[in-house]
Amino acid sequence: MGLVCAVAEYIFSLEKTISILKDVILTVAAGSGAIVAWKGLNTWNRQHQGQHAFNLVRNILIALYQYRDAIHSVRHPMIWAHEMALSEEERAGAS
Repeated sequence: MGLVCAVAEYIFSLEKTISILKDVILTVAAGSGAIVAWKGLNTWNRQHQGQHAFNLVRNILIALYQYRDAIHSVRHPMIWAHEMALSEEERAGAS
C-alpha cells in the first residue's frame, strides 16, 4: 500500500497538476489561434478576389461609357437634308 500511496501522491501533486493544466491551456490557445488565423486569411482572400472583380467591372463600365460618349459626340443621330446635299463640284465630278 505504501508504494501505491507514494505513486498517487506523485501523480496528483499540485506541481504536476499545474504543469499538465498549463500544457493543456497552451495547446488550446495555439489551436484556437491557428483557427482564427485560418478564417482571417480566408476572409481576406475572398475580399481581395471580390475587390479585383469589382475593379475590373468598374473599369469596363467606365470604358463603355467613354466609348458611348465618343460615338455620341462624333455624330448626332439626326441628319438634316441640307447636310446630305452635294455641292456643285461634287455633282460635276459624279457625272
